[in-house]
Amino acid sequence: MHSIVQGVLTYAVVPGFMALMLLVGVGIAVRAESAHRLSAYAGLGIGFMTFVIYYMISGDLGAASRAGLTSLSFAWLPITLGLAVGFTVLWVAEKAAQLRAGLQGLITMFLTATSSIALFGYFYDSPMRNFIVLFAASTTVGILLYFVFFSHRVRKLLRKPASTV
Repeated sequence: MHSIVQGVLTYAVVPGFMALMLLVGVGIAVRAESAHRLSAYAGLGIGFMTFVIYYMISGDLGAASRAGLTSLSFAWLPITLGLAVGFTVLWVAEKAAQLRAGLQGLITMFLTATSSIALFGYFYDSPMRNFIVLFAASTTVGILLYFVFFSHRVRKLLRKPASTV
């Protein structure tokens, strides 16, 4: 009887509550009022990026390990540096009024560069693979963290200017 209860708890109750937590998080983001929707979706993105980072440092990466790539190891430096850089990029862009015209281009350039370098580092072994992949993922988390705390500012920065026709 003990093994049946333990099996139900292990394979049904605990995973069920974990899945419910995920669904509640998604539900909160979807149902957020329009003033807080950007922040809620950014929080959802941070949650998924945190999972991606966890997955990358957990070990067996499926296709990557079958291709002969070693698993990434946890490292504080690229994660901390990525969070700081990602958060600071938007903060600096907000403070520099002359950059507002090119802000979308800067954000797009930054995201494109970090994600493409991370993709290359993820699938091709290189001496900086561990640092680059963790840095890029953490940078995205830093950017999304800025969106969580300052969504009203981001909305204002990224707002399409009124047409002057």
